[in-house]
Amino acid sequence: MKGPLRKTMTWLHTWSSILLGWLLFAIFLTGTLSYFRMEISHWMTPEAHMSVPSEQSMSIAAKRLAEVAPDAESWNISLPSERSNTLDLSWRNPGDSQRRRGPMEVLDASTGEQINVRETRGGDFLYRFHFELYHLPRGVSRTLVEIATLAMFIALISGIIMHRKIFSDFFMFRTKNRSLGWSDAHAVTAVLALPFHLMITFSGLILLASTLVFWGGDINRGGNGGNQGRTTDVVEAMPVERLPLPDLTRMLDTVEHELGAKVSFLFANNPMTRDAEYLFYSSERTSLLGNRFGQTIALDYDGNVREATGMFAPTDANVSAVSAINGVLRTLHEARFADTFVRWLFFIAGVSGTLMVGTGSILWATKRAKRQAGQFGFELVHTLNIASIAGLCGAVASYFWLNRVLPADMLTRQSWEINGFFIVWLIALLHAAIFRHRNAWQWQLWVFGGLFALLPVLDQFTSPVGLWGAIVDGDVLRLSFDGMCLVIGGILLSSAAYLRKKSQLVMAPNTSSSKTITEQKANTS
Repeated sequence: MKGPLRKTMTWLHTWSSILLGWLLFAIFLTGTLSYFRMEISHWMTPEAHMSVPSEQSMSIAAKRLAEVAPDAESWNISLPSERSNTLDLSWRNPGDSQRRRGPMEVLDASTGEQINVRETRGGDFLYRFHFELYHLPRGVSRTLVEIATLAMFIALISGIIMHRKIFSDFFMFRTKNRSLGWSDAHAVTAVLALPFHLMITFSGLILLASTLVFWGGDINRGGNGGNQGRTTDVVEAMPVERLPLPDLTRMLDTVEHELGAKVSFLFANNPMTRDAEYLFYSSERTSLLGNRFGQTIALDYDGNVREATGMFAPTDANVSAVSAINGVLRTLHEARFADTFVRWLFFIAGVSGTLMVGTGSILWATKRAKRQAGQFGFELVHTLNIASIAGLCGAVASYFWLNRVLPADMLTRQSWEINGFFIVWLIALLHAAIFRHRNAWQWQLWVFGGLFALLPVLDQFTSPVGLWGAIVDGDVLRLSFDGMCLVIGGILLSSAAYLRKKSQLVMAPNTSSSKTITEQKANTS
């Protein structure tokens, strides 16, 4: 590492990124897709596409729970929202373990009919893979991701230092020269969303570190459960007087008026008793502080306000400075505050970061192709570039295809969706190893780009509601997923077309140069 600062930073930038570039690409890709985590889960449960949100959803949910769980210790009701169009119910019976989720039902939000959705991990698989990988001990996987995130942060800082003209290079794209073309593509995607890259890497670095050391506090990652941040006292089982079900719809109207926001979740403690407490949560945020829910109002059985609070407000004595900072970073990192438009902006910035990592790995191999081709190290990098970039995209596309192709009632179908993901990834690796110098890049980009681009067509023929019906119903969840697939498919197909054009230019004779030489000889004679 001798030499001037820029030379040192170049060395640091190159090796901090290439050694973990393949893992970084996987982290960036699955993390970017996770911005549409709920939309992915919705798309992967086509049985739920018939459900349309209704103003009667709360009364439908209350009536159903009063029928199937009148003696339950608690109820959980997830109402339809801009990111969910079904009624999700769960309850806990007396004596049930506090650590296990109780019985659950998914209902049509308009009719109240029970929906039997297919077994799938949906978007949660990609979300968890983003920071926990798969089939590895949690401590090991998170440590690997933490090291890769640290390498990414080092690569970003060193890249800023080594590029003296980083912003002017943004407007330069030299496609005629293969090496310079990849270099410019790397610079453009890096500068395009540089503040986002710094934010997402730094916040990920801190958030993941907080899961490895003792001062991180109680960190909740993911999950759809309710009553988070609230402890329910365990009482001895005894006969209790059951009262008529209160008008939860009237309570809902009262709470939404008090909060000035839509309610997305209800937790009922000791429902239909004199000691009943109904907690209404809104996930709409007025600040970046907070963990899962923004504000809550608790009402007693008679509908009187018992408590109204911003559960995770900064004045809360139970929230430490570390937890408050952690809440802000998590909210930013996962875009928990974002509406549909902002989520798309985060997705586009994430795609830019994914391309930045991918083009960086390709640039490393391109610069060394002439002098290192045939050497084991170069061939290994070349193979892993194809498999980890194009191959991973194909694995994700196959995960979505298997969700619709496998029989809905197939045993262990959830496992086979995930198994198919890794099988396709392994096939892509073997193909890259065998055909790495025979257009392996092009073949994989064409095939996997086509799989992504055709997902909306698959959706049309395998969902009980066609795409036109989704447009009429305003199913933004499903349309966002299809749009996301078209964007990814377009990028892969455009990359394949670019590589094909470059290969044709290399193989075709330079007719213009030959003509010029012939004319010069004629003039000389």
